[in-house]
Amino acid sequence: MPLYSERLLSRRQALGMTQKDVAQAIGVKNYQQYASWETGEHRPSVEYIEKLALALHCSTDYLLGLVNDPGATLEEADLTDDERGLLRLMRKGDYREAIDFLLGHIPALQANNPVRPLVERDDEAAVPGSDEAA
Repeated sequence: MPLYSERLLSRRQALGMTQKDVAQAIGVKNYQQYASWETGEHRPSVEYIEKLALALHCSTDYLLGLVNDPGATLEEADLTDDERGLLRLMRKGDYREAIDFLLGHIPALQANNPVRPLVERDDEAAVPGSDEAA
């Protein structure tokens, strides 16, 4: 059984709802359509995933298996305290403080270690400042 099916079933049961209750709440005329989602026979469309989340009092991220807490969203579940702090600075428009924050938290920069280039060069040309530079 797919994860979304397990989660539909568990949320419905946790709320004490029948398949007919859920189908009615999301505007599905035939409850067997909902039942086919719960068994994994068919997949609900994006439109219905949103309606299911509202009816089952959970996030769409939970139904999709992106988070394990029914009330959480991907952003809340994945952000560390440092990431939240950085986002607050960015949203305030305090870019200088955000840059200072990043510089204080990147070990490669703290140790003055060289940072690998984002794009590897095919010609293996010397990196400026190295012994091989011409």
